[in-house]
Amino acid sequence: MSQGKEHKPTQELRDKVIDLASNGITQEEIAECLGIVLQTLHKYYSKELKTARVDKVRQVGNNLFQKAVNGDVGAQIFFLKTQGRWRTEDSKVMQESNEDLNKEMKALRAELDKKNKREY
Repeated sequence: MSQGKEHKPTQELRDKVIDLASNGITQEEIAECLGIVLQTLHKYYSKELKTARVDKVRQVGNNLFQKAVNGDVGAQIFFLKTQGRWRTEDSKVMQESNEDLNKEMKALRAELDKKNKREY
């Protein structure tokens, strides 16, 4: 943009900034695409720069949630692992812990059985 000429943001330009920012394009590259300097980008599009990525993640999250609710098993597993704190490692640890407890219970039962047999 030539010096002295005021930049006029339009809804079309705001939408373009949101689209570019939400897809990981750097602010420097966005400014270049719009033909403005970085300072002008920040002056007129700071809200779009701050919220674009969050809004895109929200959209994808909503779509993932809908897939999970509608029976997509892969989406359900992913959602529960990331949002429900389900972990494969946790279940392995729980299984190993349960196996250890079962071994201890068997040993205690055997000891109790021996003790009870001696008393008769």
